[in-house]
Amino acid sequence: MSTEVASNNLKSNKKLLSFAHRGEAQFFFDQKKFNKSKAHPFLFESDLLDLVITGEGLFNCISKLMRVLASGDYSHVTQLGVAGALNPILKKKDIVQLNHLYLFSNESLQYQSYSANKLSPHYKSYDGVTVFDRLLSGERKKALSGFGDVVDRESWATAYVCEELGIPFSILRI
Repeated sequence: MSTEVASNNLKSNKKLLSFAHRGEAQFFFDQKKFNKSKAHPFLFESDLLDLVITGEGLFNCISKLMRVLASGDYSHVTQLGVAGALNPILKKKDIVQLNHLYLFSNESLQYQSYSANKLSPHYKSYDGVTVFDRLLSGERKKALSGFGDVVDRESWATAYVCEELGIPFSILRI
């Protein structure tokens, strides 16, 4: 991490919300006035809170987040969105924060994992597994359940970019 990025992050109070899809972010668009960024068509700006729509999947998320965060203007990133439950204790509409994040690629767990910051004691914490494609098979879901409680397509990517740039991050899933 560069000293310039680290020092910028310590001075800024601006936060970034990250979503894969605009529909996941609609509540925030309805509640707050955001202006579309001239620099990035997928970034929406306001005074102390910006919002990015990364698109679905690992590579879309890495690419767009890296472009937005490389400026070093953010003190924290919170990624929000929909995820699949691997743990039967989780029910529809449960809001959970992800703790440890793992990447499942080429039918095996990758060695690089990350830990997210906890946002609130009101949300239960679970481990998350990020996969490259949508999880449609019950057999595959069962195989992944030994590695995490929640499955999605962007959490690990957010963790990767934020760790690379030294920016604290949290992940909330429903």
